[in-house]
Amino acid sequence: MNPLPPPLAYIALGANLGYSQLTVLNAMDRLQEHSVEPLLRSSLWQSAPVDCPPNSPPFINAAVGLTPRPDEAPESLMAAVDRLLKELKPVLLLVTLGELGMLLCRTGEKPFHIPTQAQEVFDVSGAGDTVIATFTLAVAGGASPLEAAIISNHAAGIVVGKVGTAVAMTEELLASFQGS
Repeated sequence: MNPLPPPLAYIALGANLGYSQLTVLNAMDRLQEHSVEPLLRSSLWQSAPVDCPPNSPPFINAAVGLTPRPDEAPESLMAAVDRLLKELKPVLLLVTLGELGMLLCRTGEKPFHIPTQAQEVFDVSGAGDTVIATFTLAVAGGASPLEAAIISNHAAGIVVGKVGTAVAMTEELLASFQGS
């Protein structure tokens, strides 16, 4: 049996002010400094602004997966989050923390920690993809960023409980909120 891949932190990036594409690409480069392996990088994509003033420009988005250095303490993670928020000024930053859940961060606000929903972990393949896809879909459907993060956390909890790359079905996601 193959060993599990190294723990990854998945980070969703988005910008819609100034040179949005350059801002997102620079964020990816800066995140590389905190990874012992090359970043897993998505392609860039554009999305309509949600929960923004009228006539706001579209967002340029990307997602990355990084392998944190083993000596990285939670304090250094928070320092990196603070630095990204100050320098890149994203509307929000969603950081996955593996078995610790995820962290939703916004400039000027206290980070919101969302504990993991996973009951049993069989395979983490695709968990970050599930978070990013579910988060994006939820926001596009009208959820607030906090609601979207909670929904995507439930979806990730479902897929890690399955063997192999898996999906969270609608019925499973609804049941996870009902405690079934």
